[in-house]
Amino acid sequence: NSCWTKGRCNQFIENNSVNINGSGAFRVESGGQLDIKRSHIEGHYAFGSAVFNISNNGSNLNLESSYVTGNGDDTKPGNGYPIGIYSGSSARIAYSTIADNYVLNNSATIVNNSSHLAIYSSIIHEQSNTMALVNSNVLSSEIDCLIVNNRGYINDPRTIEADPEFVDRANNNYHLNAAISPAVDYCDNSYVQTSLQDTDREDRGWDDYTVNNLYGPYDVGADESYGNDVIFEDEFE
Repeated sequence: NSCWTKGRCNQFIENNSVNINGSGAFRVESGGQLDIKRSHIEGHYAFGSAVFNISNNGSNLNLESSYVTGNGDDTKPGNGYPIGIYSGSSARIAYSTIADNYVLNNSATIVNNSSHLAIYSSIIHEQSNTMALVNSNVLSSEIDCLIVNNRGYINDPRTIEADPEFVDRANNNYHLNAAISPAVDYCDNSYVQTSLQDTDREDRGWDDYTVNNLYGPYDVGADESYGNDVIFEDEFE
């Protein structure tokens, strides 16, 4: 019920791997199951996949309400994709913010190679011109309501290329700037029906009365912003 700092109770930071098939943070194979919620995942590097390497039939990643930021290292060789889904495995990513990872231009943040991938109501926004997603021999792909810097292989009509307008990305604050962010009240919950709060312990789907809903009252990304709520902003509820 308490935390050393608001919204950052659960952190995975600064792990490294030089294995060509490795991963800086998490490797799942041979039917392994990885379920990560309300976490900050930062500062990882690997010669393979900087953050997640998911491979083989039956292996699965479920990532929800989490931040994946500042991973990769441009000073080291062989910097891989932040997230790789391979060889019949599967991944579900929902209400997450993936941003400011080091990825080469004309590369991708997420690679789906011969696997199953679902991404819902998330932000994928790198500083380079890297694509959000590259698909190859896809077994299945379901995508809805993303805000990205470069679509890549995404053809979802409710995904847009736009600046998500974080509060202060230069200082690792990836909360939404409620006054100008297009992620506020952007989507509905038709694909993701969850009772999981964001990392600030705030409920999803708060209908900001200062913003016109595009598809619904749910904010895109890891943060559900209450920044325009003059009643509950200071958490005296």
